[in-house]
Order: sequence, then structure tokens, then C-alpha cells
Amino acid sequence: MVGCGWWSTYAHLPALSEHPGAEVVALADPDPALSGGGQGQTQITHAAALLLWLTGLRPRGIAAFRADSELEVDLADSIAIRFEGGAIGTMSSTGAVLPDHEEIMRLEIFGRHGHILLDVNQGTAKVHHADGLTELPRLPPRQAQFRARARPQPRGRRAGPGPQRLPRRHRPGGRPVRRGHVPLGPGEHGHRPDTALRGTEMLTGFSHVGFTVTDVEEAAAFYRKVFEAEPLVRRVYDAPYTSVQVGYPDTRLDIAIFQIPGSDGLLELIQYLNPVGVPVDLETRNPGTAHLCLNTDDLDAEHTRLTGLGATPRSAAPVEITSGPNAGRRVAYFRDPQGLTLELMEIR
Repeated sequence: MVGCGWWSTYAHLPALSEHPGAEVVALADPDPALSGGGQGQTQITHAAALLLWLTGLRPRGIAAFRADSELEVDLADSIAIRFEGGAIGTMSSTGAVLPDHEEIMRLEIFGRHGHILLDVNQGTAKVHHADGLTELPRLPPRQAQFRARARPQPRGRRAGPGPQRLPRRHRPGGRPVRRGHVPLGPGEHGHRPDTALRGTEMLTGFSHVGFTVTDVEEAAAFYRKVFEAEPLVRRVYDAPYTSVQVGYPDTRLDIAIFQIPGSDGLLELIQYLNPVGVPVDLETRNPGTAHLCLNTDDLDAEHTRLTGLGATPRSAAPVEITSGPNAGRRVAYFRDPQGLTLELMEIR
């Protein structure tokens, strides 16, 4: 496979083909004085920005064709791209759709380690890798809102919303996703090696927090109820790289990864199937222990809810902070069913 980058060998946005005999319905205003341009300016720029942002690729040269279908602006565009580092890609787009049919926007990104299929309109993502397929949960309908609502219009009149804005970023559950951030398993949560160091960038953000648990199924069942969501990833990892990464031969990890609501962060729950570990004292006073802090705007309600879900509160009621930068706010500590410490902080 040609290319020199992770998930960046080949990129393609399939075209929406003009249906034979269909009436041309332009999503960009056909008057260049109003729109400033056609499909290339008002629509394909969004797709191109998303593709470049997701992959970190930088174009080095392009060749392009356009078709106007008797309009004063371009209705369809096709582009071939060569990127820095040797990767190549194609991009195509058209504003011709049948009345009452949704637009299609798909990204297909192929690389040395597999490929990713993203359907932006439907809010779905599939990651094909050496260990199999990771299918990320579908976004709720209200989160997948990049759709044209074109209706039959007389030729030459504007149909649909014209230039559209893509959602800033997508992540299952409606949360943002950073460039290159696809949760595949241990060591695969952060930026790709080819884009992690660029210019003066070194550490580029927070990815996830991980806890080793005795029973990952029990732990995942609890956090399903806490987050009211299914895990992004739920599977066993035993690939050779895992053993090298964690430093134990023949490692097998049973893992559940959740999106933390309202943030970019992930919660990773890990059970060592091999080698089996020894439970440690999880009292918060002991060095090496940690806790997860979540924000809420109604601590009283969450205190009651988490207690009902099986968490053990450390205090009978929320506690007010009386000094420091969070003075005036309230907090509460809990132990989850695995003994891990969970903190809630009320932020209004």
C-alpha cells in the first residue's frame, strides 16, 4: 500500500452522481454575486477542511475538474490530490440531488494499519484494523444534523440552505473528537505518530484515564448506568504489541472504554486476564491511588442517583468547599462497586 502515514495513505470522498433525467437543484445560490461561488466554494471546502483536519495531511499539488450544468457557478467538482509525504487522495462533490433525498457525505481513509469509514450525515464510524472491526456507536439523530433539506425549486432559484456549516467535531454520543483520536485500545487513544510532533507541538491534550479492575463486566455495567451510554469499545486485547507495551508476556486484557459526558476524555476500564493481578488497597490516602472527578449541575440529584446505582457515598450529603479556587462549590466522594473513588463536583 502506497503512502507514508498512519491512516493517511488514501483518502476519498465519493461523489453524489447527478441522477439521469433529474432536475438540477443547486444547493449553492446559482448567482455568483450572492454566493461568491458554487459547489467548490460553498460545500466542498467544508468536506476538504474536515478531511485535512482528521488526517493531518497537507496538500502539495492538485488537479481538478468542474462542471456547471448550465448554471453560472460550478455544480460538480472532482479533485485529485498529492499530499506531503507521498500520500494521495481524491475528493468529489456535487450539488445535484433529487428532491426530498438527503445528501451523502462519506470519508474513506486508508492507511498501512487499516482503514476508517465515516458517514458524516448518519453519524457513524467504522474502524477496520488488524484485530478486526471497531464500530463506534451511532450519534443520536439530533447530533447528526449535517443534512440538506432541498425541495423542488424552479431552475435557477436557490434550494436548501446554501453554504452549510459542519458540526465542529464529531464523536459518538455527540462529544467532540480530536484529529486522529479514535479509541482502538491500549496505546491507541491519542494522536497518530505522524502528526503528534509538528513544529513546537509536543503534548497536545488529554486523552483518557484508565483503571485496572477486578471484574470489568461488573465495572462496565455500573458505568453504563452512570453515563447512560454503551461503551465505545468492549473487547479483549491480546495482540503482540499489547504485551510489549505493558511489559508482561502473553498479556490478555479485557477492556471497556466509555466517553465521559461533556468532555473529550475517555474512561478506560481494564481487567488483566493474563497475567492476573493482586487487588490493592484502594483507600484514597494510599500513595498511587487515584480518582475520577465528574462535573454536574445538580449534585443533590446525582448524589441520590449514584447511591441508587450502587455507589457508596463517603459523606451523607454533598459537602461545601469553603476555601481555595473552588470555594462555594459542593462536592461528594463515592466508591464505585469495584472500590474505585468517584468524585462529583457541582458547577452551575
